[in-house]
Amino acid sequence: MTGYIKPNDQVVVKTTQTTVRMPLEVAGTVTNMIPGRVVKKGADDYKVIIGATGGEAYGFLDFEGTFGPDRPADIDTAYAAGDWASVVSGPGTIVVAYGSAAIAKGNRVAAGADGSVVAFDDATMEADEVIGIAEETITEAGKIMIRSLI
Repeated sequence: MTGYIKPNDQVVVKTTQTTVRMPLEVAGTVTNMIPGRVVKKGADDYKVIIGATGGEAYGFLDFEGTFGPDRPADIDTAYAAGDWASVVSGPGTIVVAYGSAAIAKGNRVAAGADGSVVAFDDATMEADEVIGIAEETITEAGKIMIRSLI
């Protein structure tokens, strides 16, 4: 039990967030531009691309804050190239992110491949790569509530 109820159709659970509406920069594919995924700054300050291992995370793709025609059909559908998406950030904000493997409650998490989050590894990662703390345990890849530190 986490003290929070994980929603099925939204990214933000509890907030102290800042929400910014930004265009998605197409750097290859938008396949993983799914709400809840980690994004980082694109080539320009006003665009974002999908986050990656060791990258400077900027925030999380939002769903409920994105307006009409740019919002995907549902929370599990990727944004389309050129869409303007809401990006949420703010320390203490509880978000539903995508964990790429097992993560235990209380573990620090870092950005992983394709905008996922992974359990922080002291042996291979730097302390400044921590972007959140797991608010629940997952035993395999899937959605996980985390407390954002970015």
